[in-house]
Amino acid sequence: MGAFFGLDSTEMVRLGRERQRDPAQPEWVDSLTDAELSQIEQDRFCRAYMARVGYRPGRGEGADASGLRSPAELLRGLDASEHGLLAELMSMDPRVHRARPQPRPR
Repeated sequence: MGAFFGLDSTEMVRLGRERQRDPAQPEWVDSLTDAELSQIEQDRFCRAYMARVGYRPGRGEGADASGLRSPAELLRGLDASEHGLLAELMSMDPRVHRARPQPRPR
């Protein structure tokens, strides 16, 4: 996420703290159909994000935060698979290319 926003780890932690919401389950979660939930969980980008954060798949009884990763775990570097998915995801959005600083010609 930091790469997407152009922020380093420290800046991402600051941004996360500023925008932290109540950990209660969002209202829209209860309105998801089983088909919608399945579609989300089958998307490889969503699966990678959910695995990184520690979300448990499936429809549980209420919000289950027991598997969520600690801040220290979330700050660890991306593995090769995560780097690949992030690069692919970023390549899909033309705004990312405009936001990245371009190397100066030599």
